[in-house]
Amino acid sequence: MSQPVAYTPPDYVPPEVAASNWDGPERRSRAPVDQLGRSLNLLCLEASGPYEIVAHLEALGYNSASALARFGVSSHFELAHQLYARTPRIRDRYKVKRKRTGDWATPVAMGLAFVATFLLGAFSQVEMLAPAMVILVWSQVGAAVLQKAKGELLRTEQGVVLAFLVQLGILAIVGSWALLQYGLATLAPTLTWFAVGALLWAERRVAALTVPLLVLLGLVLATLLPVPAVMPQLIVVVAVAAMCLPLAWRDTRPIFDWLRRSIGVALHPFLYGVGQGLLILALLRHEDPAGDVVPGGVLLLLVLLLSQRFLIMLKAALTARLWRSTSASGFRTYAHTALFVYVGMYVLPLLAALIIEAVLGVGGWHFYWFAFGLFGLSLGISVVGFALGNPAGASIPFLLAGVAAVAGMPFLVVSAYLALVLLLVAQLRVRQVGRYAVYLL
Repeated sequence: MSQPVAYTPPDYVPPEVAASNWDGPERRSRAPVDQLGRSLNLLCLEASGPYEIVAHLEALGYNSASALARFGVSSHFELAHQLYARTPRIRDRYKVKRKRTGDWATPVAMGLAFVATFLLGAFSQVEMLAPAMVILVWSQVGAAVLQKAKGELLRTEQGVVLAFLVQLGILAIVGSWALLQYGLATLAPTLTWFAVGALLWAERRVAALTVPLLVLLGLVLATLLPVPAVMPQLIVVVAVAAMCLPLAWRDTRPIFDWLRRSIGVALHPFLYGVGQGLLILALLRHEDPAGDVVPGGVLLLLVLLLSQRFLIMLKAALTARLWRSTSASGFRTYAHTALFVYVGMYVLPLLAALIIEAVLGVGGWHFYWFAFGLFGLSLGISVVGFALGNPAGASIPFLLAGVAAVAGMPFLVVSAYLALVLLLVAQLRVRQVGRYAVYLL
C-alpha cells in the first residue's frame, strides 16, 4: 500500500557514522539491530506503534532482502517490531494509563445517567422527550466541534470552545423550556444528560460520575424518608448549576472567528442528531400496554457502552492490515470481511431473540427488544461512516429514516431498512481505500 520515497527522518544518523564519531572504546552492543535502534532513537521513543517505524524503514530502504539479511529478519515489519520492543517508553506508559481511566469512566457515567434518567421517568411520556432531543443534537454537534478544536487550537483556546458549547447547551435548555413550558419532572433528566456530557468533555470524570449518583441518592431518600417528592429533581438542578456554570463562565468572543470558519463541521452531526431524535420519538410513541421496555433499554445501553470499543477494534484491524497489504484488492476483501464481522456482533442479540421466540413464543419484550436492537445496530454501522470520513453516508440515512418513522411508517420496518442502507453505504466506502486510508493512519 506504500512505496519507497526519498525521505530521511530528521534525527537519523547512519550506524557507521555514529560509531566513527567516538574515539573511545565502544561499550554499547554491536548487534546490528541495536546499532540501528540507536540511530533511530528519537523515532523509536516517540512512535505510537511498530507500524509507524515500518514507514520510516521502508523509506530508508530497509525493506530489501540484502538489507534485512544483516539483521537476521525476513521483513521490515519484523525489524520494526524488534526496534519497538527494545525501546523504553516511560512517557507512553503514563499516557496509556490516563487513557484507560477515561475509557472506563465515560461508559460508567453514561450507564449511570441512563439508569438515573429512566428512574426519574424520562421515558414515561413522549412530551418529556422534546428537551432531551435538543440535548441529543447539542451533544452530536458539540463533540464534532470539540474534536476539530483539539486538532487546530491550543489547549487554552479549546477551553474557550468548551465554554461556548456549554453556554449553547444552557441556551438550548432555556429556549426549549420557554417554548414548551415543562416542569421539574422533565427538566431533571435533561439536565442530567447535559451535565454528564459537558463534564466528560471537560475531562472532569469524577464530577460526571457524581451527577447521576446524586440523582440516585435523591431517589433513594425520596423512597425511604418523608421528604418532598421533588427532592431528586431539586438535587439535579443544584448539582448541575454548581458543576457546569463554572465551565461556561468565560469570555468566548475570541474564538468566534474560528467558530465561524468551522461551522461546516457541525452540519452532518446536526442532521445525525435530528435523525436519532426523530427515531427515538417515534419509538417511544409506540403504544403497547403489554410491552416491556426494560430489556430493550438494557440492550441499547450495552450497545452504547460497547460501541466505542468495537469501533476501535475494527479500526485497529484495518490499520494493521493496511500497513501489511501489497494489493489494493486484497485489502478491500479483508475490509469487507472485517466490516461484516463487526456488524455481526450487533446482530447477535437479534438472532438470539429469534431463537428464543422460536422455542418459547413471542413475549412482551418482543417489540422493544428488536426496536432498540435495530436502532443500536444502525448506530454501530453509522459510526463507521464517521470514522472513515463519510459523515454524509451516516447522517442523511438517519435523518430520512427519522422523518419516515415520525410520518407513521412501522418502526421495525424503517429500522431494518436503515440498517441495510447504512451497511450498503459502509461496504461501498471500504472499497474506496484511497479516500479513507488517511483516517486510519
